[in-house]
Amino acid sequence: MVAYYLMMLTMALFYLLLNRVIITYKGNCINDVAFLSVAWVLLSLLEGFRSFSVGTDTSAYVSLFKHPRSSLEGGFQLLISLVHKFSNNPTIFLLVCAFITNGLVLLAIYRMSDNVFLSVYFYVALYYYFISYNALRQYLAIAVLLNAFWYAKQKKWIKYAIMMLIAVSLHTVAIVGLIYIPIFLGNDEVVSKKKAILIVGGGIAATLSLDSLMELLFRIVPQYKIYVGSSYLTDSGGIQQPIVNTAILLAFICLSTKKAKEKSPYVLPFLLAVILSFLQMKLFSAQRFLWCFDIFSIFLLPSVMLNNRLETKSKTIFNVGVIVAALLFMTYYLNYNYMRVENYSFAV
Repeated sequence: MVAYYLMMLTMALFYLLLNRVIITYKGNCINDVAFLSVAWVLLSLLEGFRSFSVGTDTSAYVSLFKHPRSSLEGGFQLLISLVHKFSNNPTIFLLVCAFITNGLVLLAIYRMSDNVFLSVYFYVALYYYFISYNALRQYLAIAVLLNAFWYAKQKKWIKYAIMMLIAVSLHTVAIVGLIYIPIFLGNDEVVSKKKAILIVGGGIAATLSLDSLMELLFRIVPQYKIYVGSSYLTDSGGIQQPIVNTAILLAFICLSTKKAKEKSPYVLPFLLAVILSFLQMKLFSAQRFLWCFDIFSIFLLPSVMLNNRLETKSKTIFNVGVIVAALLFMTYYLNYNYMRVENYSFAV
């Protein structure tokens, strides 16, 4: 566990150092690029060189790498085949996956965040980084989805379609990225009451029609029928995530400036995250869909912290409180050994 705090401390100190100097390249300030580059290396090396006992499903993915299954999505099979051309060492495979996943997440942060350091901090402190130790294949897809979202935001639909195809080829749950289309179609404000009502209403309807939707899901993705009757469908998730996601959403709604609310495209997918976080309390498998949307908090929180209506003193207290609360959240989950990442050790 100490390794994670040392990594975060190193990134924080490097960011503070960058605030005292200006790094330029061809006349442009590249401080953000420098910070994200260092963060990319630190995050990826720590994740890639982990022992096979660190992460709930790490050993399962090591086994998949050694003995690939034809039932896997094509994109992930291709990735395994490409790594095998260079090495049969599972640690190399974990390193490649870590560098791709973290690289794409940090690229999305560079493109969309109001503050790159805060977004990287929340990526780690709110446990998204650690989920990738477990849900390796899905987080590869989520990292691609974040960039698909950016292309949809820019209305670059061909590039969005390419990103979607890559994401779905890594994990079929990435099909939820189709929700980006109605978010960005049209020329009205990204955040409108009508869109919010439609999405929340759709989420409520989906919750009420859960059995029918699960049946449809199993028709589309038959390999997941193995989970029927298992704890994956009958167990429930905890209350922590609904509390955290609701608090983030309320903070954005109550404290953000009108301009920030109108120009933030992250609220609508995060509304889905709030709905799904409550749903996973009844249906544990909803977590798979939740992870595709609650990661948008790494963009929402910096926006709230930098663009709120609080006075200077209150703003400072609020921002420090959010940073400390996120660190406590991470510490709680690590002590609980969620995703089995607490006892970090390096691969031998």
